[in-house]
Amino acid sequence: ITDCLTTWTGNTDSNWDINANWSNGIPTHEMDVNIPANATTYPIVLSTTAVCRNITNQGNLTVNGGTLSIGEHFTNNGTLNQNNGLLEFKGTGNHKIIGSTFQNLKVGGPGIKIIDADLMITGNLTIAEGILNTGAHKITLAENATLTESSANHVIGQVVASRSFKSVATHTFGNMGLSLTTTASPSPTIQVTRVTGTTGPAGIRSVNRFFHIHVIEGKTSGLNATLVFTYLPGELNGLLKENLVLYRLPDNTTTWAVQEKSVAAAADYKISLSGISAFSTWTLAERNPVTVLPVSMISFKATRQKQDALITWETALEKGAAGIEIEVSTDTKNYRKIGFIAASGINSNNRQRYAFTDIENGKSGIRYYRIKQLDQDGTFTYYGPRSLSFTELTTLTAYPNPSTGAFALLAQANDAEQMQVVIKNAAGQTIYSARKQLYKGENTVTINLPAGAKPGIYLILARYNNTLHPLKVVVE
Repeated sequence: ITDCLTTWTGNTDSNWDINANWSNGIPTHEMDVNIPANATTYPIVLSTTAVCRNITNQGNLTVNGGTLSIGEHFTNNGTLNQNNGLLEFKGTGNHKIIGSTFQNLKVGGPGIKIIDADLMITGNLTIAEGILNTGAHKITLAENATLTESSANHVIGQVVASRSFKSVATHTFGNMGLSLTTTASPSPTIQVTRVTGTTGPAGIRSVNRFFHIHVIEGKTSGLNATLVFTYLPGELNGLLKENLVLYRLPDNTTTWAVQEKSVAAAADYKISLSGISAFSTWTLAERNPVTVLPVSMISFKATRQKQDALITWETALEKGAAGIEIEVSTDTKNYRKIGFIAASGINSNNRQRYAFTDIENGKSGIRYYRIKQLDQDGTFTYYGPRSLSFTELTTLTAYPNPSTGAFALLAQANDAEQMQVVIKNAAGQTIYSARKQLYKGENTVTINLPAGAKPGIYLILARYNNTLHPLKVVVE
């Protein structure tokens, strides 16, 4: 354990690349980093590339012009300062980004990265390799922020940007796949929310991308705007590229209006429309007529229940429905069928509730669930995905380790319970005994050894989850 964790001490100065500033030396690719809240000086990454596996920042972390390359998870509970510095996620697995505001962020390793809270980008967000999934959260691109992605490497979920047209006639909203041009007066400020990975609302069979476009300041109608809608090849959702046209869903309605004058680019995945007077929600679907789904989906959820996953969905209308296939993936690209639920009836105007439990053994990492709505005529529509984490703290962990006698235990509890903690010295004598409350999920428990505890190795025996967890810690 001591070889895998290094804690910032700042004993010499604020330079990340000084051994004496760390409890266990400069971090490597295989080491976890802890930046505590009570340091007198805090680390600064300058022009070099600093590396680590997992990093938890409780204090103050600065990246000035250099790069901090992170192999797995980043948890920012403190302050992150970036002055043209870059945070790069190079891991090959499914990892979490927990934080609020970043300047320059790069996803550079295969696999799925997920955010556990809303994210603000003030500089550049680059998806060089892999997928960044927002889940139930969103990524906001600040005024000058940009997004760089490709067909194979991109963001799934919600991306939001607001732009003022007071001094600029055209905005691309940080390169999120939408361009708007307007010279309306008074000049509007427009907010765009891009949603990918799912079809448009209100029962349209569309590409897996749509945009909510709203004027938040200035002129709201008579805009005479031009819109260019760009999508990725993988978002076609079984539709024919040559048949796509723009559709608009006016606010507070459920009826999509086909935009017959929209023009498709000959070679690119783009469709444009001029002379737009007002905005709302926009997507792409096949021409004449809009295909309303036989099933009107109200909700679709995935909930973890210990090592199982409960998949639930509700419908308000079913016409010609055959049933739902439940599919799972670990990378959002390759899905496999794990179940099927037949429709309650071919035609129904009443709300119907369905549930399926994934009881497969050996779940780990992030699992993505989607449902495939099958119709009697052989057509189908996907909903989702929804993500669940099955990453566990399978063993008891302590940090910092070594310590001066004050440290924290990390424990993953299956249910709320009392954890019995006993600590013995090298002679086998019990020097500490207490019961600590655990709650379902990940827990951090503070331990303070009695005054006078001598330097040496101590054995922790913690009982929870009906298992005795031994752990050795070092007191210096």
